Amino acid sequence: MRTFTRPLACVTFFVLAVLPLVLFTAKGPWLGRNEIRLQRLSPFPDRFTPNVFRNVDHWFADRIGLRLPLMWIGAHLNVGLLQRSTDRRVRIGRDRWLFWTGDSLSTVSMADFRGRLRFSADEVATAERRLIDIRDGLAACGAHGIVVVAPDKQSIYGEYLDDAPVRPKTRLDDLLQRLDPQARAMMLDLRRPLRAAKAANSEMPLYFKTDTHWNELGAFYGYQAIITALAKVMPIANLSLASLDDFTVKIRPFHGGDLASSMLLAPGLFPDIQTVLTRKSARIHTATGRLVMVSDSFSTLLTPYFAPHFADVVKLKASFGDADPKQIVRLHPTAVILEIVERALDNIAYSRFDWPRVCPR
Repeated sequence: MRTFTRPLACVTFFVLAVLPLVLFTAKGPWLGRNEIRLQRLSPFPDRFTPNVFRNVDHWFADRIGLRLPLMWIGAHLNVGLLQRSTDRRVRIGRDRWLFWTGDSLSTVSMADFRGRLRFSADEVATAERRLIDIRDGLAACGAHGIVVVAPDKQSIYGEYLDDAPVRPKTRLDDLLQRLDPQARAMMLDLRRPLRAAKAANSEMPLYFKTDTHWNELGAFYGYQAIITALAKVMPIANLSLASLDDFTVKIRPFHGGDLASSMLLAPGLFPDIQTVLTRKSARIHTATGRLVMVSDSFSTLLTPYFAPHFADVVKLKASFGDADPKQIVRLHPTAVILEIVERALDNIAYSRFDWPRVCPR
């Protein structure tokens, strides 16, 4: 029997080892029930550069045979059995909460959450000038503006990290404290309203457990704080509709979080919920004016809430530093929201706005 089984084991191992090469480019079926999202396949490098061997490796790995079944096996072995993240940019917290820690292209990771990062005096001064430029430039064009900071998930749910500090002073705290009062008035920090909403109803999460973004309920409380801030400087139509009482809230299962499906390739191993808000009021009066939102991916769930308050809502998807004042002004806005996620806060200091020249006084 051993004479037969020993070579059989060797042959089986050899076949399994070379099968991905034999089936090169045949990705195979995904074995999980929940869908995963993958980035586009890496192209073969067309020139010799210092990173050419790394690029060839990415090209090869994206086309290895049986790629999807191998990824499913690897995810279930590491994430499901060993409880170990397969991506160093993703932390698995308590109660299966997932957190984005940053990547090589970001200046911010968990270091900011732990209070280790600060802006220099020059950066604070530059950010101050940018904020004043935005205020004065929009005012010259007859519009009101506000810079909104969407919190990182750990700023609201940091207690689910095993080594979470007791709310240290972050870059945002430091910046707001050091800004001139006029520049500070241009910024809206959404951490406070979201933390208050979380404390009032801890059973209804404001962020997805498996995603970097807030859910519809978290976006609602962000919208409510923004529209309340705008109402202090300009008339807002249908302001009474910015109340949670005007919505029905339902909860559904959710498996599509970007951290679970795109990063760890294990959406089925991280159960999550989705809050769905539906406006129930028909008491919407005619609104005027145009709102222009310059925002990142956090605006996807945020923008629709503003529809009752303006005749037109335009979303320009761009990072804070890439906003084009001329493009914004051509839309003739009455209000402009410049949204920036907390981890990209340094864009305020390094943006190149030229607002004063768009609508000279």
